[in-house]
Parts: sequence; structure tokens; C-alpha cells
Amino acid sequence: MARLRWKPGTRRAGASHRGFTLVEVLVAVAVLGIAMAAVIKATAENGANASYLRDKTFAHWIASNKLAEMQLSGFWGSGGQDSNRTFAGKQWPVHVEITEFPSGVISAEQMREVEVRVYAPGDEETISIDERSPLTTLHGAIVNPNP
Repeated sequence: MARLRWKPGTRRAGASHRGFTLVEVLVAVAVLGIAMAAVIKATAENGANASYLRDKTFAHWIASNKLAEMQLSGFWGSGGQDSNRTFAGKQWPVHVEITEFPSGVISAEQMREVEVRVYAPGDEETISIDERSPLTTLHGAIVNPNP
């Protein structure tokens, strides 16, 4: 009588399938790893975006405050000036440029245009203001307090 031999990869008669093969487990782990990497990347990008938007909002508040301060103090001048403002525990570089309106628009002795640019804090020692792009730029006007 011939004896039946069991061949690897085949199931014996009456044997039940009770688990996953090693290949199935490896594929499942790979799929989970890729999904988790995508979730972690999205979370990190969301955090970086929130930080950028916070800084941009702070910069706009600083520019608005600077323009309002100039308008309320009766400041009257021209040219540019650089300064730093402390806000939210950081030093924010601020550049103010005061120019005359284009001729024919309004008399230069009545009103002047003000441009306030606020830059990101922290890198003012390594990069000059001319080489950086501002977080925000605000345009406004000041009126001559002694017309």
C-alpha cells in the first residue's frame, strides 16, 4: 500500500485554517506603518502651519499698534526707521517707511503715507532686514498735526 506524503503548502484533509500566514501579517504591518506615517506627517504639518499663522497674526497686531501709535502721537516726519518691539516674549524687528503721496493726490504738507513692515523674530543677527521678507506689511497715513 502506498503511503500518502504531505506536501508543504497544502492542507491535510480535515485540518482547519486557524490563523494568518506570515506574509499576511507582514502585509498588514506594512499597511499600518504607512498609514501611521501619513498621520504623523499631517499632524506635524498642521502644527507648523498653526505656528506660522500665530506669528503672522502677532506681526499684524504689532504693525497695527505701531501705525496707531504714530497717528495718535501726532508724529510728523519722513524717511525710514528700524526698531524692535517686544511682544509675546519675543523681539520683533519693525521697519517703518514714511513717504510723500504721489504728486497730485494730496499735498505733502497735509498727509504722508506710512508703510510698517514686521519681520519674524530671532534671525535679525544673521540676516539683514533688506534680505528678509516681512511677515506682514501694513499701509496707512499720518496727518500733519500742525497744518
